[in-house]
Parts: sequence; structure tokens; C-alpha cells
Amino acid sequence: MLHTAITIRQEYTHLGLTESHDMLQQLLNLTNMLILSKNTDMAIQVLSTYENLVLEHEGTQTLDNGICQMMYGAIALSESNAKEAELHLLSAENIISEVMGADNDYAKTVYLYLNNLYTRWQKPEQALAYKNKYLECSKQN
Repeated sequence: MLHTAITIRQEYTHLGLTESHDMLQQLLNLTNMLILSKNTDMAIQVLSTYENLVLEHEGTQTLDNGICQMMYGAIALSESNAKEAELHLLSAENIISEVMGADNDYAKTVYLYLNNLYTRWQKPEQALAYKNKYLECSKQN
């Protein structure tokens, strides 16, 4: 149904329907569902549409772009592509902390992903650093 809604919005792009926040939320929800169903190729395509809209209408240093980078990192992590996951997750951490600070649910999610990445990648010092960032952020909330 989300795919149908997005397709209809894209058919009527000339009316400005693709630039809405609803469209971004639909794209992000569809990306999440595709990741969970292990359809990463389609998830990347949908996320690319999300990214293009964000970059065109909002810019690079925005929460939506930080979320986009986090999602690319999650996809790379699910495919065991550690280098790409690290690149996107560190970018997400940077953007989100610059836009919203380091004490929010988005930052906590990135910390969890980075902890998971470094644990799997057998980099215990970095894994511990992100675990501690997560725990510190959780104490404050």
C-alpha cells in the first residue's frame, strides 16, 4: 500500500506532492519494512529517493539527512559491509549531533548501531565507547 501511495504521489509530482513531510515518512517507513523483509536492493532504491528529496529540498546538515545516513548504515550492517556501515553511521552521528545534540533517540540509535558494528568487527575499545555514549544518553532521559 505504501508503494502504491508513493507511486501515485510521483505521478502527480507537478502538484508538489513529493516534497511533503508525509512523503518522507512514507519512504522511510517503506525502507524499514524492506530492510526487515531482507529486500535490501529495493530498500536502497527507496532510500535513494528519500535522500534525493532531502538533499534537493533541505540540504545536507539536516535531521532527515542524518536519518538517511543512519538507514544506509543499517542496510550496510545487515549485509555485513563493515566499512560502508561505519562510513554512513559516523556521518549520521556527526549530522545528528550537530543538528539535535547528542542526547536524543536518534543519537542513541546510532550509538547502538556503532556499538554493534564495532563489537562484530572486533574493535572492543570503540564498541565500549559507543556503549558508554548510549548509557550516558539513556541516564539523562
